[in-house]
This record gives sequence, structure tokens and C-alpha cells, in this order.
Amino acid sequence: MKPEELIDHILGIAPAWKVTGVTFSRESDRLDITIDFQRGASLPCPVCGASAPVHDTSEEEWRNLNFIQYEAYLHVKVPHVKCPNDGCGLKQVQVPWARAGSGFTRIDKNVPQNPPIKNASCA
Repeated sequence: MKPEELIDHILGIAPAWKVTGVTFSRESDRLDITIDFQRGASLPCPVCGASAPVHDTSEEEWRNLNFIQYEAYLHVKVPHVKCPNDGCGLKQVQVPWARAGSGFTRIDKNVPQNPPIKNASCA
């Protein structure tokens, strides 16, 4: 399995998105993950939800949870869609891994924050 495929699986990236690069730096204890959307895709308008063509992109960065003990960052070309519906216009799409305006990824509600410890004993 390629590193991009492994990280794609670990992060649970939605089908419209794909991990395209993974860079690790021992000097800075940092993992940088590049994510891109599938070219030619139509994405939902964040205002009305209608499928709209991609107009352009902006580069964004999010701080993710550490990957083991290494800082992890997502670098993404976030698409802007040009919705043909009245009142929508040109809008940046909502990425599935972060809230709008946040510089941090959100934690999936299905991942337990403090998983139960089974069969633990104190000596």
C-alpha cells in the first residue's frame, strides 16, 4: 500500500477528495499531508446544495491530531464553486474535515476520546 493510500484510509477522506502527497521531516518532527479534490468534479454549493462546477481554488492549511508523536498538517487546494442558482454565486466549498473558518481539523464523533480500558489492573 502506498503512503498516500494509507493516510487516505486513516483520515477517512470522502470520495471527492484524495491524498496526493505525504512528506515526513525527522528534523521538525512533522508530517505534511497534501489533499486535492478530483479534477472535473462538481461539488455541492455550500448555500443551496446544488451541484456546481469548480471555478478556482485557494490553498488552505489545517492542523490535525498528532500522528503518533509527530505534528500533522493538511495542505489542501480548496475549490470555490460557481453556483448558477440565484443568490449563491461564487462560494468556497465546505471541507468534510473542518468547520468553516477553523484552522484545526475536527475530531470524528465516532472516535472515542477516552476509549475504555479493559482488563486493567493496578499493581
